[in-house]
This record gives sequence, C-alpha cells and structure tokens, in this order.
Amino acid sequence: MNNTAVSINDNQLIVDGKAFFLRGAEIHYFRMPVETWKESLTKAKAGGINTTSSYMPWCWHEPEEGNVDLDGRTCPERNLKLFLDLCVELELKMIARPGPFVNSELRLGGFPEWLFRDHPETMSRKFDGETSPGRPCPAEGETVYRDFVKNWYAQIVPLIVEYGAANGGPIIMFQPDNELSAAWSYGFGNSLYDQKIINHFWPKWLQKKYEAIEALNKNYYSNYKCFTDIEVPRNISKDRSGKACCWDWMNFKRWFFADYGATLAKWAIDLGVKEPIIFNEPVAGFYGHGDHAGVGSVMQEYGINGVTSCHTYADRIMDLEGIQNTILGIKAVRSSPWDGPAYSLEANAGWYVPRLGRSEINWETLLRLGIAHGLQGTVIYPYVANEVSYDDTIEGPEYWSPSCIDIDGSIAPAYYYLKIYNSFIDSWEELLTDSEPVCELSIAYSPAYRLIDFFGAPTLMEEENTKETMLATVGGESFDTEPVLDKSDGAIGHDWVDGYEGVSKQTVKPEAGMWKKSKIQCYCFQE
Repeated sequence: MNNTAVSINDNQLIVDGKAFFLRGAEIHYFRMPVETWKESLTKAKAGGINTTSSYMPWCWHEPEEGNVDLDGRTCPERNLKLFLDLCVELELKMIARPGPFVNSELRLGGFPEWLFRDHPETMSRKFDGETSPGRPCPAEGETVYRDFVKNWYAQIVPLIVEYGAANGGPIIMFQPDNELSAAWSYGFGNSLYDQKIINHFWPKWLQKKYEAIEALNKNYYSNYKCFTDIEVPRNISKDRSGKACCWDWMNFKRWFFADYGATLAKWAIDLGVKEPIIFNEPVAGFYGHGDHAGVGSVMQEYGINGVTSCHTYADRIMDLEGIQNTILGIKAVRSSPWDGPAYSLEANAGWYVPRLGRSEINWETLLRLGIAHGLQGTVIYPYVANEVSYDDTIEGPEYWSPSCIDIDGSIAPAYYYLKIYNSFIDSWEELLTDSEPVCELSIAYSPAYRLIDFFGAPTLMEEENTKETMLATVGGESFDTEPVLDKSDGAIGHDWVDGYEGVSKQTVKPEAGMWKKSKIQCYCFQE
C-alpha cells in the first residue's frame, strides 16, 4: 500500500495530492457469493468506476451477540478483510458505511435481531410509553443502546482504520448511521420518549435555545421555574403555550438526530478514523432530501471534518417535475454551511419497488443534471444486482435487477451509459473539480413549514385528540417501514413479518418449524 491521505479543500476532495471526482459503485459484498467479488469489482473498474461503496451490516457481522466475524471464519461472505484487499489489488477507493443503522431494505434496517429481542430496553418509546410497531426504533439517547453501538464500533472501526487512506489504504470516507434518524421513526409522537431524552437532552436543548427561563416563559406564556419543569408534549395542544412547546419538541428531535450523528462520528474519530465523515441524506424524514443545513451546522460546531450527500433517483420519466426534484436534492446539499464538495451517494435510473417504472432513457439526463448543478461525485446504488431471501429483506427477492451488472454477472444496458459518463469525467476531471456553477440557487423556507407534515394527520387537530385518534398517516404517528405482526393465537417474537408487494399485515401462527434462519442471521415468521 502506498501512503496517501484525504482532505477537503473548499469544494474539492483531495486524494493522493490532487482533486478527486468520485465515480462510485455501491457493491454489497454481503449479498454476493464471495467467488463473484473480484469479477464484479473488475468489471466495475473497467466501466470507469474509481470508488466502491458498501454498507457493513452489524447484523451480518455479529449474528450472535459477542460473536463478531470480519474475516470469514463463520461464513466466507463475512470476510470483509478480503473485500478490502481486493479494493487494494484493483486500486479502487472505498467509502465505508458501518451503520449501526444501514437501511438497505434489510430486516430491522441492519440491526442484529438479538439486540432488540434480548435487550428490549434498547428500543425507543412512543408518546404512550409503548414501543413502535414494525421496524424497531432504537433508543439513540439511552446509555444501554449507546454502549452496544460503541462495542460494535470497537470491533469494526479498527479494521476500517487499518485500511484507511491515512494508513495507505483504499478507504477515503467514513459514513456513520445511514440517513440519520431513529431508523426512520419520524413523527410528532413516534419516538424519543425515553428517560435520558426527557431528563437530560430535552431540558439541555431548551436551555441552550432560550438561555434564560424567562425567555421561554415569554414564548410559552408560562411561569416555569427551571428548564427541567417543561414536560415533553405527548399530543398536539391548541393553546398558545402548548403549541410553542410542540414546535420546540419537533425542532429538538431534528437537532437530536444531528447531535447523535456527531456523537457517532466522534466515536469513530476517537478510534482512529482520520478520513472525512460523510452523511447520506441526513434527517430526510423532516426535510425531504435531508436537513443538510441543520446537520452541517451541528457538525461544524463540533469541529468534525466532512460533507453531506443527497440522493438522485429517476424512478419515473425525467420530465419537468422529476428534473426539479433532482435539482432540489443537489441544492439542498449545497445549502449546508459545512464546507466541502456535494455528492449523491445514491443514484439510479430506477427504484427497488416494482410498481415504479425503470427507464434507461433517464440515465443521460440524470447524470448530466448532477454535473450541471455542482455534484463532485455520484455513487450508483446498487451497481451490482443480487437475489436475497424474503428473510433478509423487506422488499425481496431481487435487489435491484438489472442495475449495471445483473444477477448472473452479465452486463446490463446501464453499464454502458455509466461507462461513457465515467470516460467523460476522467478526461475532464481537473476542469470539473476546479469549477463552480455560474449561478447558484438560494432556497429560503420557514422551519415551521418544513415540520408541518410531521405533526400528523388532520385527525390530530380534532377536538377529541386522544390516543385512539392518532391514526397512521404518511408522515404521521405510525409510519412503519416493516409491517405489524398480528400476535393473536399465541404468536411470539417481535413485530416484523414480510411485507413484499404491499402486504401490510399478515396473521402468522407459531407452529413447529416456523422459525427459519436467514442468510443475514435475522429471524422472521414463515407461513
């Protein structure tokens, strides 16, 4: 390995002493037979890719508590060290994405099943004190949960550091939690009603915002004596004081996710990570394409070196509406005060949900838009398609065929679109990395406007605002990325079951042989 280093210089990522335009491919080694790894990476490089990217799922590498496998001793496909060695051999850079939450359409978002099964105190509470249905929501502020994450980082991060650019390795960026949030548990009352949040983080945030209790009382029309007296709101209030508290609660949650991301980044840095931190569409639940300005501000405050990134998907025809949406994502990244180049860590001309059309004619428009509006790099997600079992995923079985390299290893049409694009970037890299848009778009919006969706459905504003009226709505109280399991007839286990093709609920009975061990070592009910 040759000694190298990575740094951020204004709008440039400096790698090997020169500006670097990221031509990336998301390649999930954990979804692929180990014997296909080198062939896929070789084809990607031949297609003009200079960087690979991959999640490193906690559930995959620690299927049983305390049994961490990073070298393939329990399963060849867990040999992360081999995958990194192949990146070295083929001179490909890499973005490491170890979570703990990775999403990736995996069961539980990539958390190990034993974490929530054996340690239910690691799950966050809703407004009513119960845990959320569907995908478990981690209690990100609680010490017991954070200790488990620290232990996962203590296992995975040293290997990432060993292969970091600062040590002559291929890894040029480190991404902590994916799409910063409580594993997508947004909403006014859907998460963070936990003791450490209520007793520590919430009053501390209020004190930082208002400085003096008198300032809060003026806004709340109240007479509180100290910040610890302010209870977290558990429903939407109609009086002026209650409304002010509700707005604060939503903005607190937005801040908390950013602060949690900064905490993860600091843990990684303390363990030796010297490469820039990158956050992929952070706090997107509140802010559409991500709260880049808010998260960037928090990272800047903590002195963390890095960037945020957006998604650029073309899941339908790139008409006027589709083009606007893509541009908005890029501009949201560029609105961040966190200096650095703008990236799209997930780009594709399709989407994994079968109902959304995939169109090859979108590729050229999608990629040109990225260059025209200031992206300094794009990662195709995913670059290699694979098949996974229903046990492993919430949207199986194909992930995502055809992409650029198909399930059988054959070259798909998208490969050639990307090869032409990558050849152009390679030829003009110095000019592109040194350029700035001729004009920049400024986006101004009211923070209140951006939070409206997450106050829930109109029913929440009705006179009888009770637990029963807090119904499931898009952006509301019960947004479930994994469907609810009906526990009638003695069903056991946590609330996850397959929801493929829009199936939102199934009744499953616990009969002999029902549990089936999956490839990723999560468990689910089988009919």
